[in-house]
Amino acid sequence: MSPSENLSSAMRRPYATRGRAGLGEFWWWTALGLALLGAVLAAELLARGTLDAMGASRGALIGAWALIYAPTWLCVAARRLHDVGRSAWWLLLGLIPVAGWLSLLWWFGCYSQQSLNRHGKPPRGVFWT
Repeated sequence: MSPSENLSSAMRRPYATRGRAGLGEFWWWTALGLALLGAVLAAELLARGTLDAMGASRGALIGAWALIYAPTWLCVAARRLHDVGRSAWWLLLGLIPVAGWLSLLWWFGCYSQQSLNRHGKPPRGVFWT
């Protein structure tokens, strides 16, 4: 699938935790979130004097970004773990510094299971051999 198809697949069901998300869907959604974070950081740096003058706390834009993006990323990450045959509860490994993060990174990079698993059929366009 193309990047736009992967992103539209993630946008169609941003808060769904059931089902599966392929490599492309997860990584393109993550890339979009990081690009938006970069834009928010740049906007905050450019407006820092204005924000301070208005009395707004520093990091307000980043906090707003996190409140909007983090729940959708967690849902896509849960579906990604489902795609490799893991439960979404494995996301709790993210609370363990380094070792947990590396484990999740490994699973996020694994190929999709080609067959039906307990979370459903493989995502469209996944044909690894």
